[in-house]
Amino acid sequence: MPTEIAKYIRKGGLDHVVLHGPLKDAKCKLLTRNLQKKMTKTGKRWKEFRNVHSFQKGMKIAFEGSCEKPNQDIKVLIIF
Repeated sequence: MPTEIAKYIRKGGLDHVVLHGPLKDAKCKLLTRNLQKKMTKTGKRWKEFRNVHSFQKGMKIAFEGSCEKPNQDIKVLIIF
């Protein structure tokens, strides 16, 4: 997961996110570890979400969340 969105998730103490895409939304469980190497991963729903939107390696996507306070709702946008 990109560094900035991972920081956003950890800051909010979130255990799941709802990804809002152009075609479909998906509720994803989050797997986080606070060891020396902080790690944040999404559960299997991300793969389904990625496939529905035909995201491919090398494509640029952006994650957009609330600036004021981290919450579960995150927009996922394709950058052309």
